[in-house]
Amino acid sequence: MEIWWYKDNKTGHIKQVSVVINELKKEFDITIKEVSCKKSFFKDILNLFIAYFFKSNNENPDILIGAGHSVYLKILADKVNYWKENYSYCCSCAITFQK
Repeated sequence: MEIWWYKDNKTGHIKQVSVVINELKKEFDITIKEVSCKKSFFKDILNLFIAYFFKSNNENPDILIGAGHSVYLKILADKVNYWKENYSYCCSCAITFQK
């Protein structure tokens, strides 16, 4: 299982996600790709529009996860860019998973 972890380098957010990932490690063989998220609203919106019009199917993560408001638009852009219709998105806790 491939997990993309969106980090904003805030201690509380890192701890929240690491607990979820540690629980997943108990049940699944996982690989983690860390994605750095620096707060840039205009860049995030631009990435979202680019993802919408220029989709890429080169990668196919199983889970997109992050905590904190600065990661939400990046997660959404990558969901639009890489994912298929059979994926779900839970924005209340910013965890995306495959059905």
